Amino acid sequence: MKRATAIVLALVLAVSLFTACNSGSSSVSSGARYKAGTYTVTVDGRNGPLTMEGVFTEDAIESLTVTSHSETEGISDGAIQDLPQQIVDAQSLQVDAVAGATITSEAVIAAVKDLVEQYAPAYSGEYNTTMISDTGDAITMGLEVGADVYISGFMMGGTGHTYMTEADLEATYADHTTPKTSVYLNPLGLRVNSEDPIAYTASACYVNPDGPDYYWAILNEEQAQSTGYIQYIDEIMANGGDAYKADSLDELANMIRMPAANLRYSMNRYNQFCENGVDKDYGKSADYLIKMEEGPWYAVKATMTYFGTVGGLVTNENVEVLTPEGTAIPGLYAAGEASNGGFFNMSYSGGFALIIDATMGRIAGTNAAKLAG
Repeated sequence: MKRATAIVLALVLAVSLFTACNSGSSSVSSGARYKAGTYTVTVDGRNGPLTMEGVFTEDAIESLTVTSHSETEGISDGAIQDLPQQIVDAQSLQVDAVAGATITSEAVIAAVKDLVEQYAPAYSGEYNTTMISDTGDAITMGLEVGADVYISGFMMGGTGHTYMTEADLEATYADHTTPKTSVYLNPLGLRVNSEDPIAYTASACYVNPDGPDYYWAILNEEQAQSTGYIQYIDEIMANGGDAYKADSLDELANMIRMPAANLRYSMNRYNQFCENGVDKDYGKSADYLIKMEEGPWYAVKATMTYFGTVGGLVTNENVEVLTPEGTAIPGLYAAGEASNGGFFNMSYSGGFALIIDATMGRIAGTNAAKLAG
């Protein structure tokens, strides 16, 4: 897997060099994105140099071809053959790597690990589905000129996932796999949110200060079979993942180190809601309120999924970047997710990033234009 990740990173780096050099050329005609032509670039792959040829028109990446490499046959084939075409089809680097998003996610985690540990330490080791190009460049460039950075950063997150599918990776703010008829309990065995939650609420509800954020999806054999979720449980178990089966709730609680009395209480309270057709605690849709009384029982761990940090460079009301002493750095502005640490209180609200991006961008542009005269 590490070998495939290195290949993907090398390919993306090669395309980045193409697009950066072409779009920044003084010879590009007005309105064109690239300088038309055929170009070759060489970057370091896993086992040695990797050379790629790119053909550009003024408006598009026409083709990308790996012309030579030293990667291991078989392991590298999918990435080298398929990823360049994915980039051409999307006309963007924002594509999932070959073999699903596991490679992409591992590449992202490797790229941002140090920054996360430094600026959002509570989230070190959490599952991250950030785009492969999001590597904290605003922070690193700002630090080079003496900027201050929000240290108590946190992650934008949507919900947890017991099993990641392509649908989950395309829309990480929702769990498309775990049945909503199951019951979500925190490590203490308490239900603290709906299993059909409002977007992004889970990231605030399932915070574990002593380790990675997670919760348990509890369901019985009947629901596992009727929803088809049993196939995912079987796969998780076969791969040594965190899925457990027991004949009784007490036995299940012992397996997952959850207070048995809390588990029984939560299930009894939930079943009462199911009988009445109304979730008085969290407003879960009546369509998913299905009573569960008989085992066998399953518990499947859902780990939280995050897709970006909240923090970045410290700015003032003019979106000027500040030094640790509070002095504005002349001519340096930061907007949007490069400086959003002052807008949230440990929970991301969906859609707010768009508003912040537009507002701060307008202020930055206006002030930069004034400064330029």
